[in-house]
Amino acid sequence: MGLDPETEDVLRNASEEEIVDLAAALGFSSIMNQVQYWDSVKNSGQSLEGGFTATAKSELIKAMADEPPNPTDLNDSIRRLESDAADLQDLNLNNLREISGQDWDRLWTALGKNTKLKKLQAANCGLTDAKAAGLLTALETNKTLETLCLDSNILTGPYIVKLFSAIGNQGRIRELRLSNQRQRVFGVQIEMEILRLVGENETLIRLGIDLQIAEAKVRVQDRVQRNMDKATRLARAS
Repeated sequence: MGLDPETEDVLRNASEEEIVDLAAALGFSSIMNQVQYWDSVKNSGQSLEGGFTATAKSELIKAMADEPPNPTDLNDSIRRLESDAADLQDLNLNNLREISGQDWDRLWTALGKNTKLKKLQAANCGLTDAKAAGLLTALETNKTLETLCLDSNILTGPYIVKLFSAIGNQGRIRELRLSNQRQRVFGVQIEMEILRLVGENETLIRLGIDLQIAEAKVRVQDRVQRNMDKATRLARAS
């Protein structure tokens, strides 16, 4: 179907900028480059490098300030854990990558006996299965820890299974973060074992973990959501 003479005349005499704006208004983004499209949407005028054959360029990278170093004094924190300091309820070790295996062992031993700490964060600490072995024993005896974050470490699938087993259904750990481990794919057997252990847990209300199998992802999420709903009902009733 042809255009009427008046419309053809308008288009014939329109500038390239006007045609680009018209294409944006009509949703014909596929015939424009990204710079032209977004300039039109924002009504900010055409780029000096506009034109249908112009190359779309990304925006300049904005410099972001580096994350400040973690100021936590490790030795002091371990001493306070060992002395069961009442004011140490949240210990943040995130990004401390120079912790020795011996210091990890001291920390886990202190954690196992501690009765005050509620939140432990140890993301991006270079934690391996060997360095984190003492945590499994600590979780079997610790009675107060509620939140544990181990994101962005080097923990393997078999260790994570042991971790869920150590947590069990003891009614304490409510939030567990295990995303972004170096081993990205755990495998069917490991993920199904994680699914089984999470399915038996009635306490976890927040869980961060990277699973690949659709069934495991859905059922783990469903279990955690049911735990959350139950906790909400109990809180409202109290």
